[in-house]
Amino acid sequence: MKIVTQELQDDLKVITDKMLLVRNEANDLYNVYWKGTANTDNPGGATAATTSSSSSLSGTEVTNAATLVEEVRDFYDNAAVTQADYLASVQGILHGDTPVGTAISSDLEDFGARSYTLAQDLLDLYNKARDAENLYINTEISAAAGAMSAETVMFGASMTKDDLTSIITLLQQFQNMMNNAVVTTGDYKATLAKWSRL
Repeated sequence: MKIVTQELQDDLKVITDKMLLVRNEANDLYNVYWKGTANTDNPGGATAATTSSSSSLSGTEVTNAATLVEEVRDFYDNAAVTQADYLASVQGILHGDTPVGTAISSDLEDFGARSYTLAQDLLDLYNKARDAENLYINTEISAAAGAMSAETVMFGASMTKDDLTSIITLLQQFQNMMNNAVVTTGDYKATLAKWSRL
């Protein structure tokens, strides 16, 4: 039988690995949109007209995707995140409009398709973050961690109390970002890097 702290550590490792991929994808998509032609190819920007044939995103949804990408990037890079309902943005991206018949530009199509995948990943991460936090709280690992010093290794795992509390903080703040709640900035990129070595 697997020890619950090891199960939690394994779950957190999967989450942090995926968060690293999401962070890197958000950085890349930011460059595709703002440094490529996708921004200028989005006719009318926040109009209701469908602009992406591959992802079925309207101009508004493409603009929302660009904002989401920028905020995800800021979240991991210790910058202020604008409070908004990013879960609603994710849903809009995932359930877009009817595709147009012809692609407007390869950059815009690429941005739309990759934004769709990013939205799927963010929704998956949101659900996994919530589940991991519940496991942390409901199994009383949180109470045990509270009684330990920062560098004490958790029983049955290789993570320290500090490793655990830093990733739980990241997960809570990630959920806050997605839920239109106030986000406390932090060097979450460093937390992910630390977990990539566990």
